[in-house]
Amino acid sequence: MIRATTHDDIDRVAAVDVDEPIGWIGAERFRADYAERMYRPEWTWIAEHDGRIVARALWWGLSDGMHPLALDCLSVDPSVPDRVALATELLAAGMSAFGAPVPPQYNVSLTAGWRDDPATVAAIGWRRAAAHAVGLTDEVERLRFEWTPGSVGMPGSAGMPGSAGMPGSAGMPGSAGMPGSAGMPGSAGMPGSAGMPGSAGMPGSVGMPGSVGMPGSVGMPGSVGMPGSVGMPGSVGTPGSVGTPGLAGMPDPVASSDAETSGDSAGSMVAAGVVGESDVGGRLVFEEAADEEFLEVFRRVAQGSLDAQTRRNVALDGVEATARAEMDFYLGCPGERSWWRIATTPDGELVGLVVPSATPYHRNVGYLGVVPEMRGRGHVDEILAEITRFHAADGAQVITATTDAANAPMAAAFSRAGYRTTEIRMVYTAPPVVVADS
Repeated sequence: MIRATTHDDIDRVAAVDVDEPIGWIGAERFRADYAERMYRPEWTWIAEHDGRIVARALWWGLSDGMHPLALDCLSVDPSVPDRVALATELLAAGMSAFGAPVPPQYNVSLTAGWRDDPATVAAIGWRRAAAHAVGLTDEVERLRFEWTPGSVGMPGSAGMPGSAGMPGSAGMPGSAGMPGSAGMPGSAGMPGSAGMPGSAGMPGSVGMPGSVGMPGSVGMPGSVGMPGSVGMPGSVGTPGSVGTPGLAGMPDPVASSDAETSGDSAGSMVAAGVVGESDVGGRLVFEEAADEEFLEVFRRVAQGSLDAQTRRNVALDGVEATARAEMDFYLGCPGERSWWRIATTPDGELVGLVVPSATPYHRNVGYLGVVPEMRGRGHVDEILAEITRFHAADGAQVITATTDAANAPMAAAFSRAGYRTTEIRMVYTAPPVVVADS
């Protein structure tokens, strides 16, 4: 029998275990987010046989959301003869009941090098087949990054050299409702797979428009520890980098192909009304701007983007609609509009934008981008350094980020800034629906 759960089922649902080398949600994470209404009985579906749970699907959403945003755990007992068939039936039943305007995406967390492990290939294989069977046929491979202070990390004190006196922490704002339009960029702090050994609650997608930032794993059975996990020595700073006074581990900018990325919301920038000049290279100025100015930068950054979701949205809806959707999303996310900054040269020439972010779990890089005519000059390093410096000065012990595996320039920028790859995530979504002109 396939059905949605009730509150009386919660202990049984939490007790379900997964013995495959793949990201999954454990009892502690499930109970914590269930208490915050990010998991709910009506979003939790099970299949039973002889009174035993043989399959479980956990959809996640914002505490005040009307619909779930993503599926972050799907398991079917190995004793089931056709796992794909049962998983497909389970997903179809849940998705039909939700009535969401956009089908929730499915996120699967994996370890690096997973394609070389037959057990992992098998685990993702039947899940992928079930996702495709219910219409989630678009897939993107994402890299998750993490920055931690470590032994040589960025000091957490305010007022770092050149940082224009960053204010103290104002606390992590609560989740905000997600706009109802399709293909929203960014993420809303979705917990993800509970499973990577050595990792500790890493959320946050960066550069995944339309995705939901997942905190990380709590113990993936059979997997190996991932580099860059919280508390691992050497997780901050790039070997050989010179760094900046007061910012150990932050690299000096080098020429690179600048890339934009988008992700979760939140964080805070420099003190309101203060224009700060970056101390990594000192080539850029970060200042406040009106909404229309930001909208124009969102438009320009979207052009030529390497981010799969942004490219998809531009192709489907055009640059204008994509830019407005992205900006509206971030305006509705946790945090304050006053944290946003536009990056310019000292002469006032536009370079890009900085929208620091957070999830309900950790601080996150959020959205950053360089306009087309300024790309290839290393500005992405300085912009990323500004976001990292801000979060660290505000006391962040973990800063997360993600980008498409295909977005090599952005991935390289994270590595130069001391971010370490901690997880690989496969994201399955429904193809965009092209609305014919009337």
